[in-house]
Parts: sequence; C-alpha cells; structure tokens
Amino acid sequence: MILDKAKQAGRYGKKAKGSRVVNYVDKLPKKIKEATVWQNFSKSVRLLSITLIVGSEGLGECFTCGKTIPIKEGDAGHCISRRIKPTKYNRTNVKLQCKRCNKWLNGNQTAFIKNLGIKTYTELLDLSGMFFKIDQSFLSEVNEESKFLINKICKAKGIEKW
Repeated sequence: MILDKAKQAGRYGKKAKGSRVVNYVDKLPKKIKEATVWQNFSKSVRLLSITLIVGSEGLGECFTCGKTIPIKEGDAGHCISRRIKPTKYNRTNVKLQCKRCNKWLNGNQTAFIKNLGIKTYTELLDLSGMFFKIDQSFLSEVNEESKFLINKICKAKGIEKW
C-alpha cells in the first residue's frame, strides 16, 4: 500500500526480494528529471540578468560583486542553499553570480543579503522553513515556465540559445 503510494507520487523505493534488490525508479514511466529542470531554470535566471549585449552574447552583472560577466559563464547562485527545497526554484532567491562569488566565497552571503534587502531575506527565511515537496507537476510547471522565458528572451534580444 505505502509502496503503491510512493510509486504514484513519483517517489522511489527499494524492496528486498530474497537476496535481490528491486529499484522501483526503473519501473516508473519516464518523467522530467530534476537536473533538466534545474538546467532550464538556471538559464532563465541568467538570461533575465542581461544588462548588455555584445554581438550575440549577453552580459550581466554579478548580483553580489557587480562584476560584468558573460551569462554563459556565470552561475545561478542562491542566497539560501539550494538544498532547502521551498526556495530552490524561487527567482527572488536565485540570481546571476560570478564563479568567484558563488563557489569560492560560498555565495558571498553578506553582499547577497545586503542587495536583496533585509525584508526580502526575512521573507525567504520564513518560506524556507515551510514543508515543501517537489513533485512531477511542480517540476513540469517550473520547466515549462523556464523554457518559455528562455525562448522569449533569446528571441527579443537576438541571442542564440545554448
């Protein structure tokens, strides 16, 4: 019964059958992978950050340090860690960052919070404490919205999709 509910919800489970372990993920129909959704979401966040176009390449400013970078080389950095599910796909929480700020300075949190504003940061903290389940309908919705934004921005600004 519980396993059926897990399969219907798109969650995986393992059940021992004698000495053999069956992974039910393989038996579920193909669904949107979260990695694909993240890739599209990340592109849309970076495209929304374009401040200048040189040739067919978009440039944007790092949200935390202000350095101008090509959006293809930037990261979609989080103020609140992407491990926290309620804010992982929140566009207020995810901004264009240079690799230095996002990776080497661990998101440059102080500057991120300062640029977001205390009120917005507090709202994100409140949201991050809520229970949230990422299911297939949510992933599908985020993926479709992100693909729509990618197409719209690339077409409007004359930038190649990558």
